[in-house]
Amino acid sequence: MTITEQVAKNIIKKLLKGEDYRIEVVTLINAGFLQFAIDFFKKVVDAKLKSKNITVDWYKKEFLNPDLPARDIAINSGLNEKTIHNMFNSSTNKKQLNSRKVEWVELRSDGGFKRFETVLYHLKIPHGKLPENIDKKLEVAFREIFK
Repeated sequence: MTITEQVAKNIIKKLLKGEDYRIEVVTLINAGFLQFAIDFFKKVVDAKLKSKNITVDWYKKEFLNPDLPARDIAINSGLNEKTIHNMFNSSTNKKQLNSRKVEWVELRSDGGFKRFETVLYHLKIPHGKLPENIDKKLEVAFREIFK
């Protein structure tokens, strides 16, 4: 099982139980950054082994190449797609959503799960409390999802 799969399982479990899952997200970010750093240094070592000069032009060619996926270029520029979106577009905020009578849920905030329950109620979606044996049921589901 990869770290991503394990973290995904942990996040799902914590979300369903109404627990703080942010440390799991940080773990995922750290794993992603570690992989990025390893890949970066692999390219540098490969270039050095091929007697290439590591210059700004080399960096631009290797890491800011227009043929790369937009996500990779953003990361290599020290940004992420959400930051770029927020820089050039106005993100919808809670006031706009509320004024439009849009139901929204922010699970990461305190009381996010209470709000989720309220939204389910407003939308007349049947729901109930989680069963006591949720961990066992999740393990069965995870075995199917993460085959």
